[in-house]
Amino acid sequence: MRSFEERLSRATPRHRPQYLRIKASEILDQSDDPEAWDMAASLLRRVIDDYPDALDVPMAHVGLAQYHRRLSQWDEALRQYQLAIDLTSPRRSGSTGIEEVDMAEVLVERNAPGDNTRALELLASEHLLSQRHFNSTLFRIALCRARAQSRVGMDPSAAAREALRLASIAEPLLPRHPTVGLVDSDQLTLEELKRYASG
Repeated sequence: MRSFEERLSRATPRHRPQYLRIKASEILDQSDDPEAWDMAASLLRRVIDDYPDALDVPMAHVGLAQYHRRLSQWDEALRQYQLAIDLTSPRRSGSTGIEEVDMAEVLVERNAPGDNTRALELLASEHLLSQRHFNSTLFRIALCRARAQSRVGMDPSAAAREALRLASIAEPLLPRHPTVGLVDSDQLTLEELKRYASG
């Protein structure tokens, strides 16, 4: 980290929050080490605490939400996603724009009373439905919807079939970036969807 801090000190002040956030994202994306995740979280907190007016703050909250989600700290993950939404509303510029999907997934993972109903509400939000999404995001929405519907006694088959359809699409959406936006799912998830689809 010493070399990172040296490079950070040489960066212009306005670029430092972005530098911190990107480094934290790289750690979270590439490491399976909980100690490394803690380091990433500390970098994200520096963005929020030291640069409260920076454009990177909402995404720092998203990063912290991902960190807490990995640790199964559901309440804090939901709080951080909501902070990202609150800081960027109403236009949601500066965040991923799909925090409702993240929050719905967290609720389904937590599976406390009322969570699955709330997840379905988030997946039906006007903001989410008004956007165009990559197939990978649409797959996440359909998968989460099928899981939540199954748990509240609704028929998950339509959502499951849609998720399976999206997973079967191999044609690149962006020719210069052939894997961007495509579904990358594991076999266990696909088998789960097939069970839902069969009723």
